[in-house]
Amino acid sequence: MESQNKNTAIWEEIVRSFSDNPREVQSQPITKRDAVWFSVYVEDKKLFVDRAKVHKPSSNLSQRRSLSAEADKCNIMYDLYCRRKNGASVSAEATATTVNQIYWYGIFAAMGY
Repeated sequence: MESQNKNTAIWEEIVRSFSDNPREVQSQPITKRDAVWFSVYVEDKKLFVDRAKVHKPSSNLSQRRSLSAEADKCNIMYDLYCRRKNGASVSAEATATTVNQIYWYGIFAAMGY
């Protein structure tokens, strides 16, 4: 129960942060790939990512994506993000979980997790 409350708190903190301060954040590649920028914002209590307007290079999103539908995936992606930061190879698990892993990693990093 405590873990579920913690993960719910993380989701709520992310939504609150980007509601109060929509901003562009950078992806967090661990290979030699270049990082890309993307916008993160909230509309009607839903979290969205879109192309960056200020920073370059920008993500190649063709249209904005809602991460709100993936609120339950926040828990899984946060755990994968923590393991990844500690050197674990989680790419296959992350890809199997969501196509939006690049955005989750950038959001968690921007939040200081």
